[in-house]
Formats: sequence, structure tokens, C-alpha cells
Amino acid sequence: MFNNVTASSFIINSGGQITATVPVNGNGLITLTSSLCANAVSATPFTISSAMVLNLKIFVEGFYRGSGTMTGIISPSITDTMTVNLADASPPHNILYTSVSTVSTTGDGAFNFNGVPLGISYYIDVLHRNALETWSAVPLNFNSTSMSYDFTNSQTSAFGSNLKNLGGGIFGMYSGDIDQDGDIDVTDLAMLENNTQLFVSGYLVQDLTGDLLIESADYSLLEFNYPLLLGVRKP
Repeated sequence: MFNNVTASSFIINSGGQITATVPVNGNGLITLTSSLCANAVSATPFTISSAMVLNLKIFVEGFYRGSGTMTGIISPSITDTMTVNLADASPPHNILYTSVSTVSTTGDGAFNFNGVPLGISYYIDVLHRNALETWSAVPLNFNSTSMSYDFTNSQTSAFGSNLKNLGGGIFGMYSGDIDQDGDIDVTDLAMLENNTQLFVSGYLVQDLTGDLLIESADYSLLEFNYPLLLGVRKP
């Protein structure tokens, strides 16, 4: 038995080795039962690792266009690429697993992780190329191969309520951390100002509004967030 759940099948190999088909349910103790001897319990708990998908919903302030949609930058249905980390629930909250995927214009993204032990809690850490890094409010218990988390329906879904109110009960990541140093500050403002004066266009980190142009609208957005002295809020 694996954590009190019976293996669906097993084979006794040579040398006393046993190969078993087991349920995916995280950590526990292995118990061997035989009519010839008493139960034997493993001294070391087992850990079952598996492929797992995290279905994330998240918006980026500058790309948001209202009515639950963002600008399609990569394609008409895809907004941009994001990186999602799973961090240890215990201090110092080290990053343990990383996945990179795209997020659709409706804010939905599927992030695949391999070798993640189930039944363990992790913080969700989200990064985007010009938005402020955002952590989940609390660790999420990853007890299934398919998990979901929504950053858009409540400001308190992020640690420290570090989400921008986009209106209509929708929330998103703050735009403006162009240099990805964990703060929206004067350095970001300077990087944007230089490109605004040059009328630069393209897929650039300074494009906060997602229209592939570096212009006054990007500067206004960053200028509004900059006085707030925004920084990453994480455990």
C-alpha cells in the first residue's frame, strides 16, 4: 500500500525487487503485506513525482482592453509570454520549478511542470517582461496533476494585494518594471523616456500598452505607477 492506497498492480522481480503501479498522491509510507510475515513499513517516506499543468488566469495592466480581454501581441489570440515559478512554501522560499508559456488575450495560460511531487504546497511566482513580479497570496497545495489559480478576480489573490484594479472587479499585474529589478522606479522611467523621444517601434520591453509603439501612452502609464513606489511583494 502507498499512503494507505492499494497499488493497482505489482510484479515481484528477481533480487527481491517489486515493481508496482501506484496512485499519484504525493508523499506517504510504503506498507508491504504478506501472508507469510507481518506488515513491513518503509523507513523512508516515498515521493511520487509527475507531470503537472497549472492553468493560470492573469492580466497585465497595460495590455488590458476591458471586458476580460487583452491586446493580441504575438497573434490575434495570444497576448504574450510569461514565466511561472513554483517556490518553496517555507522560508527563504527558494524557486523549485519553472515553466514558460504564452497567455491568451483572455488571460489564460497553461504552464507545464515536470517532476513535481504532489501533495506539497508551493507559492506561485509570475513574471512578465515589463510588469511587476507577482506572487500568490498563499501557497497552493498541488494535490492533482491539473491545478488552477486566478489572479484576476480579487486583489487579495496576490501576496500583499499587489495587483492593479482594472475596473469591473478585474485585477492585473502592474505595468512598468521595464528593467525587471523588482521595482517601478526612476530607472524604468529613464529607459522609457529615451525611447519615446526616438519614436521606436517593435516588440520591446518599453512598450507597456502592447501596440508595438513606444509613445506618450506608455510614458503616461509608467508615470502614474512610478510615484506609488511599487515593488515586488513576496513572502
